[in-house]
Amino acid sequence: MALRFFSLLITCYLINLCSADLNAAEHITGKTVLVSKVKKNWNDAKNFCKTKGYNLAMTKTKQEQYELSIIIEKWTLEQHIWVGGHKDAKDNDFKWNDDGKLVAKEKTQNTFANWAKGKPGNPKGEACMELEFNKSKNIYGEWNSADCSKQHIFVCEKRSA
Repeated sequence: MALRFFSLLITCYLINLCSADLNAAEHITGKTVLVSKVKKNWNDAKNFCKTKGYNLAMTKTKQEQYELSIIIEKWTLEQHIWVGGHKDAKDNDFKWNDDGKLVAKEKTQNTFANWAKGKPGNPKGEACMELEFNKSKNIYGEWNSADCSKQHIFVCEKRSA
């Protein structure tokens, strides 16, 4: 009986350990971020973050972009990572999912943008925002529009009050 209980206890521990789907929380300027270990489509990633009390991460400033890129490169070698921008069906512009504000299309004195060349494009189905990393092409966290149904890891954030 004790052996059965012990093996059940070990099994439960291993299942919980193996099902851990987020890396440890990281604290960067003004927020806490979690990098996923599992891949989901954009909507499932957004909903997953919400169930944890977070949003998909946003990089609204050069500092946020820099800090988030360092965290991502620390935790994963993946090349495509979902973040919290999506294309609004009504006006076809990308917006941040936390506050609905427009994602800047280009850098100006007052705005930050990090879109890859030719992005955001307007191909049908590319309605979700990802960060792209590709060291061989010298790409470190460029914004890209992508098909929302693709399976990518993702980053959740909780902004400090």
